[in-house]
Amino acid sequence: MTWTAPTLKDTLASSEGNPLARCGCGRVTNADMLVDVRLLPKDTRARLRITSDFLCDGCREHHFRMAHIAPVAFYAALGAPADALLRIKAFDARHRAPPTPAQ
Repeated sequence: MTWTAPTLKDTLASSEGNPLARCGCGRVTNADMLVDVRLLPKDTRARLRITSDFLCDGCREHHFRMAHIAPVAFYAALGAPADALLRIKAFDARHRAPPTPAQ
């Protein structure tokens, strides 16, 4: 079975399905698109200015593209196993543009 990051949907009762929910940025998206970031260290959350417990895919991509945090470091902090981290690293090497330096 392939590892996936924990999401808001994972924390809901199965009877609730995949409802719409709001990210801290204000974006409304399905619960399965909001990653549970409560496992991120407090200093990392502070550095990334994450104030909510769940982060949408747009916010995650922003942090990755602006080189605020590497995807491998982000998902490692969320508990991804070594094989998933290798897949993430390989994907990034093939598909991700070089990060834009943070201003």
